[in-house]
Amino acid sequence: MRQVKVSGSRKIVVQKTRFRGREVMDIRTFIETPEYIGYTRKGINIPIQVAASLAKAILEELQEKQLSWTDIQSKLAENEE
Repeated sequence: MRQVKVSGSRKIVVQKTRFRGREVMDIRTFIETPEYIGYTRKGINIPIQVAASLAKAILEELQEKQLSWTDIQSKLAENEE
């Protein structure tokens, strides 16, 4: 499981899991507030067979928007703090 902090109370959780009998990458929002701690309905299940292609497409889109790999790694490191 991997997590990316979005704000003080919100993060995106990425994990490999099973959904309806098939392996998927589950990308879901998780929140921690005084009222609720847990996953929200916001998220998506991606068939494991296309997960690498999706990751590549995301990186290509970021690079097209003039973000270098160093910029991307820097932003990822900021989110992990």
